[in-house]
Amino acid sequence: MAVIDGEMYMVLSRNGTVVFEKTFLRYELSDEKHPYQISMDRQITATGTYSIATNLTTWTTPYAHNNQSRVVLSTDFPAGQVGEVLNVSYPTTTTITSSGDYSSGSAIVGETFTSSVTLSKLFPRDSNNQKLTMTGGRFQIRNIVCNYKDTGFFRCEVTPEFRTSDVYTFNGRVVGSGSSKVGVAAISELGGFRVPIKSDGKTVGIRIFNNSEKPMNITSIDYVGFFNEITRQG
Repeated sequence: MAVIDGEMYMVLSRNGTVVFEKTFLRYELSDEKHPYQISMDRQITATGTYSIATNLTTWTTPYAHNNQSRVVLSTDFPAGQVGEVLNVSYPTTTTITSSGDYSSGSAIVGETFTSSVTLSKLFPRDSNNQKLTMTGGRFQIRNIVCNYKDTGFFRCEVTPEFRTSDVYTFNGRVVGSGSSKVGVAAISELGGFRVPIKSDGKTVGIRIFNNSEKPMNITSIDYVGFFNEITRQG
């Protein structure tokens, strides 16, 4: 691989086939057809062919999609459809179909992937010295707030020690927000998503991940809890 003018070029093998691909290290809309930052690998824009007899629109990919590709409607379509992710079927290794007529414009086709981050252990800081971590006690985390920017989807998986995981989902919809409109792709510009933790900061596992085509941009994490210091009598 090599980086040239902010783009990473790669020669790699996919299922035994050698391919040449590139990715943007700093995201920018590649053209005016993208309604938002679409997080998919092997993206292409393709115009479907509609069959009246079957009421199906068919898109053809230049590679074997392995039954993993999704179809997102671009800005070529009416406002109520822009950004919609279609329900699709895979009749062959290089064709994708969906019920209805979507041949009036080009769609964005690609494969979703999972991006994730596992938080390091959270500890309180000394009030007099913010750089000093306090480890001589129990820090019970009450909740965290995932601060985000231009985000449409992510999940937070909380795994207390010796217990099953709980998953909390942010879907881009914010109640009362003027930007959360019916028929418009849910991308929240700025905010915070509160997640209950209720576990010991030393042992709980916290993972944030996104396996959708929507963007995820986590800017910071705030956390609140109770610290009980261990004391020892001489």
